[in-house]
Amino acid sequence: MLRYHKDVLFKAEDLKALQGFNDDINRLNWQYTKHCLDNLQHRILDLKSLLLYVKNLTLNWQDIFEFYKEDLSGYILKACYRINWQGKIDIILVVDTDKTILSIYVNSAEDKHETLKKELYIND
Repeated sequence: MLRYHKDVLFKAEDLKALQGFNDDINRLNWQYTKHCLDNLQHRILDLKSLLLYVKNLTLNWQDIFEFYKEDLSGYILKACYRINWQGKIDIILVVDTDKTILSIYVNSAEDKHETLKKELYIND
C-alpha cells in the first residue's frame, strides 16, 4: 500500500482521483467499524453531538490530508479528512471506499503536526 501526505507530496494526477473518491463516497451512507465505535467512547466527551455532526456532513476532497493507494492499480483505498468542528477542534476521519469510518478522533485545530514522520510517505 502506498501512503501519501499533503505536507510531503500529493501528485497532480492524484488530485482528480481524490475528487472522484470523495464524490463516490458522498453518494453513500455512513458506516462505522466496531473498532471506531469502541475507541470513540474513550476519546470523545460529547459523542452524540459528534456523531450527529458527522451524519449530516458532506465531505470535501480538499479536506483530505493523507490517503492510501493500492500498489499496482493505484486505486485509492482510504483517505484521512481533517474537518473543523466547534471552532478550535478538528475531527479526523479515516474513511474507506464504502464510506466506512475506520477511525475517528479529535485534535486541536491549532496542531500543525510538527512530529510528522515524512519518511513514512511517498515523496517522488
